[in-house]
Amino acid sequence: MTQEHTFDSIFSSYRKRHQLFAPFAVIFSAPQGCWKTRLADKLLAHFDCQQVVEEFCLGDPITPGALHLTNVPFDQISVYEYPNVSIVGMNAEQFAAMEKLLTEGQ
Repeated sequence: MTQEHTFDSIFSSYRKRHQLFAPFAVIFSAPQGCWKTRLADKLLAHFDCQQVVEEFCLGDPITPGALHLTNVPFDQISVYEYPNVSIVGMNAEQFAAMEKLLTEGQ
């Protein structure tokens, strides 16, 4: 299995399942040090976003069409505060598993 295929298997059906169409915004939550910035290009492509907003904090404005990276815990981000935004979260264990898959064969 290639690295690209592994990454695709994790994220490729997300937009279809949630019927998301560009331009929309995504808040991507994962603990600090979990490859969010390193994977930003792949995340942009899979969520069909045009730009990255790093270090997103609660209360910050949403940029339409942007991928907002944050280490704010997923369960602290309110869908009521951000009603037209897709909120995606991974915990440290999920990211560790993805890191292992992405670095195999390097």
